[in-house]
Amino acid sequence: MDYGITRSYGSVAAAPANIRADFIRKVYHLFFLSVLVTVAVGWFCAQPSVAPALLGAFPVLLIGEVVCILALTFARRTSGLNVFLLYLFAAIQGAILEPVRKLGIRLGQMAHHAPERCPSQHRLAAFGIELIILA
Repeated sequence: MDYGITRSYGSVAAAPANIRADFIRKVYHLFFLSVLVTVAVGWFCAQPSVAPALLGAFPVLLIGEVVCILALTFARRTSGLNVFLLYLFAAIQGAILEPVRKLGIRLGQMAHHAPERCPSQHRLAAFGIELIILA
């Protein structure tokens, strides 16, 4: 006899199965969309005309990413703002990761195909970028 009053559960683990399933569905939905945003922005930022400009703005993007994470910690209970910040973070991730990945591939190819023309710093940078991408 709850008279139409909705119950508030302490955590999702204590909720009934249908509520837990709905929660998992929403989490996967948000995760999939954030990965989609990251891939779409990464694809755009990997274009030859865009990537050099973004590599120059790398420090600004890193600062924006940290600010976005801090804002997410404070806005985690604010509906709408937290989702916007999640997708903004995903977009910044795409803008950072894809040009860096392309740079690493290019440095790796240069170090592999023409090692005599590639300074040791470039080979080390290519190896470091490959390790970061694989991690």
